[in-house]
Amino acid sequence: MNRELTNKQLYNKLSDYVVDEFFADNSSLKRIEFGPLEVNCFSICFWVNTIIDSEKQGVYIKIPKVILYKKENEKILPLSSDDRKLAEDEYRSLVHLSHYWPKNDMNVSFVKPVGFLKEYNAIFTEQFFAKHFFKMFRQFDLKRRFNSKPDNTHHILSRLGKTLSRFHQTTITECKFDINSILNKMEGCCDELKAFGVSEKFINSIIFKLRTLKDIEIYTHHTNTLKGFDVRQVFIDKEGRIFLLDPGKMKTDYKEMDLARFIATSRILYWGSMLFFLRMSPEKSYEESFVKAYYGDNEKPDKVLCLLTIKELLKHWRMAYTVLGIKQWPSLIKGLLKKTYIDPFYRRQINVELVNLER
Repeated sequence: MNRELTNKQLYNKLSDYVVDEFFADNSSLKRIEFGPLEVNCFSICFWVNTIIDSEKQGVYIKIPKVILYKKENEKILPLSSDDRKLAEDEYRSLVHLSHYWPKNDMNVSFVKPVGFLKEYNAIFTEQFFAKHFFKMFRQFDLKRRFNSKPDNTHHILSRLGKTLSRFHQTTITECKFDINSILNKMEGCCDELKAFGVSEKFINSIIFKLRTLKDIEIYTHHTNTLKGFDVRQVFIDKEGRIFLLDPGKMKTDYKEMDLARFIATSRILYWGSMLFFLRMSPEKSYEESFVKAYYGDNEKPDKVLCLLTIKELLKHWRMAYTVLGIKQWPSLIKGLLKKTYIDPFYRRQINVELVNLER
């Protein structure tokens, strides 16, 4: 029967479920509003909001689904095993975070899960009312180029770094960094980039430098990490409270993995805007505010963070080519984007980390 439901029919069904499950017994409830279906790369979402005792409240409905700009995947049903795994992993992470994410003076919290309908892959969370942090981040970084005054972005990034560190401390154990395994994964990504047509000379130079690190002994820590820890999933409300969305799958990994993910997504802050043609990335001091707040007075394993940042940048580079391949754009446009923006941008970012590795 599920296969017969259109997106609109499923939207109506889930909307009715939200009203019956979360709002029906409240006598103070006034008007109910239903948001439009939003199609993203890995989900389809909408919201249901109302006013209760003069306060705006709501439920956010997210249906994880692998879409990746493919029009044929925008139909919610049927659901694939990958779609279901995305939802189950994320809901499991949200439930864990609702119990173990630090509740402290930093006012940084993950969205609260309130339900999961496995049949339709639908995750229900409390709705919050806040703005995208990355848009604010862009504005302040642009203003900084003409005005040296400090801005609130540094403080927000510090709060994120400190709270992430406190979360990691709840499950942290010392471990040896398996550098050879990481290097093998990075070489695999490099091989894929060469297959896409990226300069073999440059990619081989990366591989050569990475191989000089083989078998070196470094120690760091394992902890619970979040595959979705991303600057674009950060929101700020009018009171300055920070909300985080979409943690993705939680897994035990090197603690620097979460830092590397956040750093890589911060470096591509201007993607999706016209400013990406200028190959811009935020000023280094913002990133340093996040990293310094995370480590505090503890020693920072620079080589681990550099290597994992390169690994994330290589993955983003590969994804840029994958997405470009899906887009129905003329070959000339795709070629220009590769040669004038994508390749120069990632080459510069990776070269910075390779220099840091040698320090």
